[in-house]
Parts: sequence; C-alpha cells; structure tokens
Amino acid sequence: MVRKITSISLAGSLLLSSGCATYRTISPSLIQPVTLIEIATERAIDYSKLTWQEAIEYVQTPKQAQDYLDRHFRYADDSSGESFKLNHVDGVGVCIDYAINAAALLSDNNYPSLMLVMASRKGEGHAVFYIEQKVVMEP
Repeated sequence: MVRKITSISLAGSLLLSSGCATYRTISPSLIQPVTLIEIATERAIDYSKLTWQEAIEYVQTPKQAQDYLDRHFRYADDSSGESFKLNHVDGVGVCIDYAINAAALLSDNNYPSLMLVMASRKGEGHAVFYIEQKVVMEP
C-alpha cells in the first residue's frame, strides 16, 4: 500500500491531536516548500482486531500512534472524555480522547503523558498530546 502525504513544518515538537496531522517544529530558516511524497507503508494492521492491551503493546513510536489515530479512530462531536479502553472499542471521540489515546498507546514506551488542554470562557477548547523531541540543528 502506498500512502501519499505532505509534510508541514512549523517551529521543535510533535503533537498528536484530534483528526489533525502530526506536526514537527523546526527553525524558520530550515522551512522549505512542501512537496508531495510517496511513502510505502508497512503491512497495514487492523487495530480493531487487537484488544486495548494488545494495541498498547503493539504501538511503540509516535508515528505508530498517529497511524492508530488516523486509521482506527474518528472524530465524533457526541463523544467526550472516555478511557482508552472504551475509546479503543468504539473508535470515536473528540480531541481530549485523541490525546488520551496517544498517551495510553505510548505509556509503556517512556513517553511522558503530557497533554495541552486549552479552554475558553465560552466553553470551547482543544486538547493535544505533546511529545518533546530533541531537534538537532545543523549549521
């Protein structure tokens, strides 16, 4: 299976979010035009065939966690803040569920469970799972 993706670079960390792509921040001087690339994906896994425990064991990297969120999970306004166990079974949620799922999937791989939760006085908000990565800048 070949999947076409585009890359968007902003400015030092990786975020996994509700229905959003994965973003990595870099120095503004390193930003280049976005080009369409093809990536041969590994054997596609059907996450629905895994138990929630097996999904946590299977997913080892942020890239795999994003694949899980992209292919097994979908955004639904009528859902909110369930546990990973329930999210895995029903496969739907809102941004806080995406962040909780990313945290759960990477919980056994030494990624701290850091979530950024933003809220407004109007009751609107957004949540993302935050992964700090060391970015090596070449001169």
